[in-house]
Amino acid sequence: MGLASTAISILMPYAKLGADEFIKTAGKDAYEKAKGFANWLKESLSGDKEASLALENFEKNPDRYHPVLKDILDEQLKTNNDLREELREIITDMGPELIIIQRMKEAKKVTGLDADFIASGKAVVVQESETAENMTGVRAKRIG
Repeated sequence: MGLASTAISILMPYAKLGADEFIKTAGKDAYEKAKGFANWLKESLSGDKEASLALENFEKNPDRYHPVLKDILDEQLKTNNDLREELREIITDMGPELIIIQRMKEAKKVTGLDADFIASGKAVVVQESETAENMTGVRAKRIG
């Protein structure tokens, strides 16, 4: 996954859920990291009207505008070495963190996270369903 895609994956739950739901789902620490990242990105892109508008639209409707924001970020990262290195450093410092949100009317044989080995980091799985049959949050053979 490239840097722009990773940035979008960090921002998606933050943009989609809103503060209260994000904190309830992933915790205050994860929320603060995502919020700080969003603010950093907003400041970093503030000199580019198109990028700022894409980020603003993404915050309002992330499902629709994430491809636009990703394309603009990809372009920025190709030409702006400082932005690329700072983004890489921020993402590395955030550490591995998975936030998996599954909302569905009917769930049959659904698993949020299936892994042979989870070495470190944090995984949050939220599953909501009106009806569920054989629903698993996390299945891991080995952790740590």
